[in-house]
Amino acid sequence: MKGFPKIFNTKQDVMNCLPMFPEKTKAFLQNSLNGYRDWVATGSFALETDCKKDETHDYIVQESEEGNVYIQTEYMIVPGNIIDRLGFTEEEVKEIINNEE
Repeated sequence: MKGFPKIFNTKQDVMNCLPMFPEKTKAFLQNSLNGYRDWVATGSFALETDCKKDETHDYIVQESEEGNVYIQTEYMIVPGNIIDRLGFTEEEVKEIINNEE
């Protein structure tokens, strides 16, 4: 391998890069962790009263000629995120990032 890879396909790929490129690998993992949880659209409703709003639920109002549409969102683990695809847990990634070695 020459240089830091553009794509990681497995957890082992990341672990192999860690000793050679610790700063870049940790930066990649931190960036992946930053996108691990986010607001995700989970449905749409015609009435605002059908939407749930609390710490992990909210909604966005989209105006249209037919009337408002309420897009329900939920703060959650983003489906298809890179951490899960590579086979890491959130705790493993945090441990690697915080490890000083």
